[in-house]
Amino acid sequence: MKKFAFPWNVALGLVATLLTPIVLGGAAVLFAVKVTALPADAAFRAYGTVVTRAELEHRLGVLKALYGIAPPSDPAKLDAYHRQSAEAVAVSTVLDHAARAQGIVIEEKDARDQLGQLIGGRFPDGMTGFARLLGQVGASEKDVVDEISRQKAVALLFDKVEAMPPGPVAPATEGDARTYYDKHPAAFAQPVIRHLRNIVVATRSDADDVVNQLRAGADFAQTAQRTSLDQSTRDAGGDLGFVARDQLEDPVAGPAFSTAVGGVFGPVQATHGWNVGQALEERPAGMPSFEQVEPELVTELTSARKAGRWREWVREQMRQADITYADDLAPVTSGNVPGPASEPASGAAGPPAAQAEPPAGPERR
Repeated sequence: MKKFAFPWNVALGLVATLLTPIVLGGAAVLFAVKVTALPADAAFRAYGTVVTRAELEHRLGVLKALYGIAPPSDPAKLDAYHRQSAEAVAVSTVLDHAARAQGIVIEEKDARDQLGQLIGGRFPDGMTGFARLLGQVGASEKDVVDEISRQKAVALLFDKVEAMPPGPVAPATEGDARTYYDKHPAAFAQPVIRHLRNIVVATRSDADDVVNQLRAGADFAQTAQRTSLDQSTRDAGGDLGFVARDQLEDPVAGPAFSTAVGGVFGPVQATHGWNVGQALEERPAGMPSFEQVEPELVTELTSARKAGRWREWVREQMRQADITYADDLAPVTSGNVPGPASEPASGAAGPPAAQAEPPAGPERR
């Protein structure tokens, strides 16, 4: 995952994106903005129903409980954060409405099972820590279960939309992949990559303790399994696989690529905690052959076509919802509808961006 402590292809770790409800459904969507008079306490109106600022903040509190989403510390970024927050919840509201209209129902047990996995991955003290966070953000366990159900429903909605008339999109062919490969060689150029392992802990003190253990001879994989907060890599001993420098969050990238192969780096503070890592191997820059990239590229080009179908369908749902934002929460848009993020800042990877041209080449190992 670019600008994160671990890459996108180990997604569903510690998610951090304002558009989480959208990305899990396969799109991050912007629309032409309508701004008219609303009640003073309104964040936006959709389908003629006002969503208040208090309700918006409550939804954001639930997302914080689920994924650790929080306002940026930089005051200059707060305005964008508030506008993106309102937009994310507005789009989520529309998709929730559409899922119900399609008769999509998520069993509560399924949502609770996923919640259990999230709690196990994020809170060393389990339910105790989760309950403490719920108290801090003013949310209930039922709120979080409902949010998970909402997101799972949108994921199913994506599949339904793809099957709607005129039917499933035609899959990309080897010829399509060859054409894209030949036209976009720079998209496939492989930078220097390193095989990394990483441990994420909550405090500097915990990170110092991990470093001391490793330098005293402790096994990295066993230490990661015992201490790391990153549920997506913890069971694999903190293994990130091969990653490029620009796939790492800035504070982590430097030490990760300057430490001698075999060495331990950190502690380094990043968005989701303190990182301690190890560089296992380095591979030089290169260019993969078409035969090496063809299977994954065909898959990504097909996903791009599906994302295009989804994007147009969601655009129509948003039009029908007739969304009106409060002046200070209206998204700043050009009226375009970009496709889904190719890597969640989040964590959960949706289909690649569906633009006029296919997406950039997939990540290479």
